Parts: sequence; C-alpha cells; structure tokens
Amino acid sequence: MLEQEEIRTKAEEKIEAISITQENNKKQLKNKIKKEESFWKYLTNFFSSACNVENKESEATQNNEESKSKDVLEKEIKDKK
Repeated sequence: MLEQEEIRTKAEEKIEAISITQENNKKQLKNKIKKEESFWKYLTNFFSSACNVENKESEATQNNEESKSKDVLEKEIKDKK
C-alpha cells in the first residue's frame, strides 16, 4: 500500500513537472512570436517610410521640373511679344 502511494506521488510530481514545462514552453513561444511580429512590423514601417521619402523626393523633382517648364514657356511667350 505504501509502495503504491509512493508511485502515485511520483507520477503526480512528474505530471506537475511536465505541465510546468509545457506552460514555460508556451510562454517562450508566445514571446518569440511577439518578437518576430515586432521585427516584421519594424521592417514594414521602415520600408514604407523609405518609399514615402522616395515618393516625396520624386514629387519635389517633378514639381521643380514642371515649374522650370512653366518658366521656360512664359519666357518664350514674352519673347514672342
């Protein structure tokens, strides 16, 4: 009878240890997933910002070229008069 109680106690301790290990593994996995999601979010924001800067520079260049073209046209019109 005492031997069976010891076996039961050891089995319960092993089950408890396994449960604790599983919980720790779940927490570690969740943290790893959060870190990966944060990393991809950072990369997405980084490249999105880079594209926005490039687009703004492109727009500024285009506006500058349009402004120059307008100035050239106005000058040609004045020269014709």
